Amino acid sequence: MMQSDAPHIAQIYQRVRLLDTELKQLQGNWYSRAWHIALAHDGAIYKETLTHYSAVVPLNQQAIIWGIGCGFAGALLIELLLLILLSGSRHLLIRGYRRLLRS
Repeated sequence: MMQSDAPHIAQIYQRVRLLDTELKQLQGNWYSRAWHIALAHDGAIYKETLTHYSAVVPLNQQAIIWGIGCGFAGALLIELLLLILLSGSRHLLIRGYRRLLRS
């Protein structure tokens, strides 16, 4: 009986060690966590997480800060892109308007 349970116990022990290692990696600062999730994650745990993912978002302080930061960065990028794209056409509109006033 004990010998038949040994492989299961060994698997559970390995799983606990693996999860403990991942947990330690995710307890650093925000940029080390983002780096670990993006590039250095364990593939099996990552796939399992995606399989069991739900759309429930915890509204704690860190999630709110990330949301505001990403929203601000996205709005800034869109604003800069529009500014770059429209700055050239704005000069053309102003020149055309001045020509229209002169005639």
